[in-house]
Amino acid sequence: MQAGAPGDEANTSIWGIRPFFQYWTGGFISSTGNWLQNVTASVVMYQLTSSSLMVGVLQFANFAPVFALSIVGGVLSDRFDRTRLVMATHVFSFIVAAGLAWATLSDRVSPVVLIVSVALLGSSNALSKPTLVALLPSLVPRVVLARASSLNVLQFNLGQVIGSTLAAVLISTVGAGVAFVINAFTFFGPIVAMLLIAKHVVQGERSQGKGFAAAFEGVRYIRSHPRMVAILGAIVLANSAMEAMRTLAPGLADSWEGTGPEAAGLLIGATSAGATTAVLTFGLLARRVAPRRLLLLGFGLQAIGALGVAMAPGLTTAMVVAFPIGFGFALLIPLLTAGLQELSTDAFRGRVMSAFSMAHLAFRTSWALLAGGIATLISTSVAVVAMTVGAIVGMRVIRWVGANREVGGTVVTETVTGPPPGEGTPRDE
Repeated sequence: MQAGAPGDEANTSIWGIRPFFQYWTGGFISSTGNWLQNVTASVVMYQLTSSSLMVGVLQFANFAPVFALSIVGGVLSDRFDRTRLVMATHVFSFIVAAGLAWATLSDRVSPVVLIVSVALLGSSNALSKPTLVALLPSLVPRVVLARASSLNVLQFNLGQVIGSTLAAVLISTVGAGVAFVINAFTFFGPIVAMLLIAKHVVQGERSQGKGFAAAFEGVRYIRSHPRMVAILGAIVLANSAMEAMRTLAPGLADSWEGTGPEAAGLLIGATSAGATTAVLTFGLLARRVAPRRLLLLGFGLQAIGALGVAMAPGLTTAMVVAFPIGFGFALLIPLLTAGLQELSTDAFRGRVMSAFSMAHLAFRTSWALLAGGIATLISTSVAVVAMTVGAIVGMRVIRWVGANREVGGTVVTETVTGPPPGEGTPRDE
């Protein structure tokens, strides 16, 4: 089967598309390692400093490079071979991760070492993320693009569940150093995947622009599509409650009787379990609920979950009420991401996906710092409640998009403001 071509492939199980399966598997291995590293680094930082604000600073170091480097990654993605770019960035990440593991095992780790290492890994991710997302339309038929995007969220969240839980187990048994060692070797997942799918990737017309000119060309292209701008705004807001959980989890776990900061992985894993459940039921929900309502439901569940966590008396209750946060998040991202991919042409897709990376990753730094700052100045529970504002504003954005329809791609018109169930929306089952 030729990826990206219409026809009978639309009726085939998406897992039967070998290049997509290889791409997904490599990403799953990497996602597991990323969350193993993120949770472990957060716990180590909290153990070293006893400060939720410093955990927020660590998250800032992880995602801040996206502001500076995502556009660069998008320009590179539109100019050069995308599979080779992914391999180069992941080789660099392996070297950095191995260095952090050595520093931890030899008792040389410090807040500065953690921040620098995480910043370098974040920089590599910022360069590779637009390329990884831009590869997806080359691997699957367009008619199943939304479903493929949904499965990418499944990959991310399965990795978060397993990586976060594994971090809690490893830190409690063999120590943070071993967790960092395992993370280093997970970077080979995408490297192997790129070697396998390279022959299937056909990159369209490549951008001839260079440097700032190419970047500004991409900005003008995005600005010319108001719906695209609105989708990016909704993606920014979708991260508020999730980032509150990731940043505040060590402090929350430490505040409950009978638990310590190492239980943060279990709390984060609960949100990921919610997201995984949403992805597994995505097709069923899409057949029965209008897409615009799914987006509104996603933001609503995030707000309800965050309020529940803020009022939870202990870890077990918090894990139960954190579940809707992840569930809501996983309803939002596949629909919004597929809309961006459908709207953009191949010549601009790398730069559009760099804007996606900024919306999806870079703005997490703001949520992380805001949540950590509120927790330090007031309380952790108040910080969690404050993050519901993003979900409430997100609902307003979706309502605006629904009230201001314009000509766009099929995924955009059908997923963001599509027809009610039963009116013939094409979907992969």
